[in-house]
Amino acid sequence: MTELQGTEGSLALTPVFATSKIPVLVLITGYCCKKIPSKIIPPILSTLVQLIENHAFDNGEEKDLITLFFPSLNEVLALIEDSITLFSRTTQDSEESISEGIETVHRYLLDALFQINSLDTFQDFLMNSSRLLSDPPVHRKYETAGLRQKPSKLLRSTSFLGRLVHNISLAADVMMFDEMVVLWRGFQHYRDEARDKWIQLNSNGRPTFVSKKVPIIDEQSEKDVELQQLILRNSGLATPLQENSTKVQVISQVDLAEMLEYQIQMLQKFAPPPSKSMKSVLQLMSKSQRGVIPSVYYIEYLECWKQGDYEGSFNALHRYFDYMMSNRQQLFYHYALLSLATLHASFGSDDEALRAIDEAIVVARENKDLDCLNYLLTWLFNFLKDRPHLYGKVNNQLTKSQILHFLKIKTKENKNWILQSMAYQYQALQYMMDGASLTKVLENITRASYIILSFDIGTDVCTTFIRNCQLSIANWGRTGVPALSKLYIDVALDPPGAKISTFDEVAVQMRLAIIKYEEGEIEEAFKLFQSYESLVKDDVSLLKIWQARLMLLKIDLWLKKCRYRPAAIFLGKMESQIKETCDQDLYYEFRYKQALYESQVGNCDKAISIVSENIHKLNKDDNSYNHFWFIEFQILYASFLVKSSSAPERALSIVIKVLKLARRSSSLALFVKACLVLAELLPKVDPARSCDDVEGILYQVMPHANQIGNISLISYGYYLLAKVLSMKLINDEKNYADDEMKVRFNRILEYLEMSIVGFKKMNDLKMMQLSFDIEKQLAEFSKHEELLNHSLQAIHQLDIRMQEESSYSVC
Repeated sequence: MTELQGTEGSLALTPVFATSKIPVLVLITGYCCKKIPSKIIPPILSTLVQLIENHAFDNGEEKDLITLFFPSLNEVLALIEDSITLFSRTTQDSEESISEGIETVHRYLLDALFQINSLDTFQDFLMNSSRLLSDPPVHRKYETAGLRQKPSKLLRSTSFLGRLVHNISLAADVMMFDEMVVLWRGFQHYRDEARDKWIQLNSNGRPTFVSKKVPIIDEQSEKDVELQQLILRNSGLATPLQENSTKVQVISQVDLAEMLEYQIQMLQKFAPPPSKSMKSVLQLMSKSQRGVIPSVYYIEYLECWKQGDYEGSFNALHRYFDYMMSNRQQLFYHYALLSLATLHASFGSDDEALRAIDEAIVVARENKDLDCLNYLLTWLFNFLKDRPHLYGKVNNQLTKSQILHFLKIKTKENKNWILQSMAYQYQALQYMMDGASLTKVLENITRASYIILSFDIGTDVCTTFIRNCQLSIANWGRTGVPALSKLYIDVALDPPGAKISTFDEVAVQMRLAIIKYEEGEIEEAFKLFQSYESLVKDDVSLLKIWQARLMLLKIDLWLKKCRYRPAAIFLGKMESQIKETCDQDLYYEFRYKQALYESQVGNCDKAISIVSENIHKLNKDDNSYNHFWFIEFQILYASFLVKSSSAPERALSIVIKVLKLARRSSSLALFVKACLVLAELLPKVDPARSCDDVEGILYQVMPHANQIGNISLISYGYYLLAKVLSMKLINDEKNYADDEMKVRFNRILEYLEMSIVGFKKMNDLKMMQLSFDIEKQLAEFSKHEELLNHSLQAIHQLDIRMQEESSYSVC
């Protein structure tokens, strides 16, 4: 046993003992000796199971882990009360009967604890707990022991309750005297918080369960007690319990190690900082105690990592594996290298991360650790997919297809289902990036889903399942079926049998917010983003991604509102931050918004230069290619040529190529977007003869645009439809009858209204102005004075609004 003094008390570690286990032992004794009424034995047994398994307060709510693993005496009493109340109400007992049952058990437990009035009786109680076993580890003469009553029920040492009794009895038998003294001091402090309740229950001065004939614990004379305390004080081993004495916390290494592992899982999944009581226990632990339970250093590593402290996280990780490897030699070396690679990658040290993972792969191969090798290759693929420029630096020049092929074969051979599911997810992702057919993508997603749902893949099933849902969300979003994206969002946010991790929840909710934004629910989208600010602020890496996504959404809105100053400021801030965030989608979306900004402020050459640079980067080699963003930039390039070039026909070949690529990969959203660029291009190439063709294209495309649900895309389609129909009407030399003219006129106005409503919803001031320009042309053509005044007034108001917005500042 080791003990450390601190300002808030002292901490004593034992192999098995914890002061919170003593009331559990008393309850087991009462059960075996029939001291507990038979009608309330079921809730007491339920309470014992919860206390022994350390899930006494784990009812779906977030609880302090110290309370969960080392409950105080008052918390044990409260748990007993809750269990009896819940059980008795199911059996429809009266309130009086319930209260009587609770009081009976409380009085028995507290009487038994407070009748332990000396170190000797405490030691006898622990050592003689073996009498409750039918096969005790140590045989004693019970007639000389403190407990003389023979139990009515005996436990097997292999049973659930018997294992605890066996461990306590054996540990007490080998415990040194000074260790027993520390445990005794800790027990005195532990029970003292319930002294007032014990006095209240026994206000008549006679405990219910204490018999003069058959005492639970031998009583000592006052002289014996005084003599014992004098010996302890003279030896320096103990002092009398006083109000200002140092509080001793006695906890077991087994429970502490389990609690710390649980805390690590919580930090990795949900990112909450350790509670104050947890930090207090960790601070009280000495270096020697931390060496026994090195998980303390791993918690410190995770905390520093989430706070962006590179030096602190590196030192803590180094100490953790120092202790782990000193006990198990080289067994953890490649895992240590994996953690080191993750640390380097998180702080942008890509070359160091690659060197660490390469060495880990070599060591795993030498040790023939196939499970670890599969995991390392999975990590490597995930690492390289957002850093394609590093493929040339990988040892043995591994390619994406080689890594995926190896993983799919070896994970199946080794029956590592979670990694096999991830391999199929990565294969689906790779097909999406390569622009393969939708059939291939769905085939691999379905295989991954089948593995998750059909095989036992352990505690990570929830995370793997949600990542698979996220892949489906992205796939259907890019395909142009938002209804299915929303369906998978609902499934991901409510996984069966587990709580979603913070990282996964934020990632899924950000996707939902972007869908809401595209559907015109702008206020709801930003509210959803802002609702996670308090959750992500403690995790630096997650905070960076959240901030970047929020900033990109704001930039898009401000460009539509003509708020160019704040948009430029945010783009400038992101310029330096975007390189630290290794996310290809985030990087290319930023470049896309950058090009849009330059185009809207009149720097068309610079906008085209940004687009051309990124097209070249995407098309550099197979590792760099991203099908979605390659098409997006090609469409943007074509639209710039259409709007600003003196030779817009140059965009025709680009649009045709893009339409073929989008059709091949079933990317409906990109196909519709390219069709709208084509509809704007053709009238500029051949105004006289292209209107009928453009009208036909738009009538075919608009149902698909409405299916996609992107308000900006839909509004732009109706704007182009109104524009081409107005061109036909104005330039047509036919003399239409009044009724037919009225029908054509009203149809154009209807399309204009739909586009204006959509643009207004999205706050797109420039496009609203262009729509009213068409209305103005129609009014002048038809000599409709009221309509003309309406369009002129709207254009004037929009001019004023755009001037106001352009002077808007962030500050």
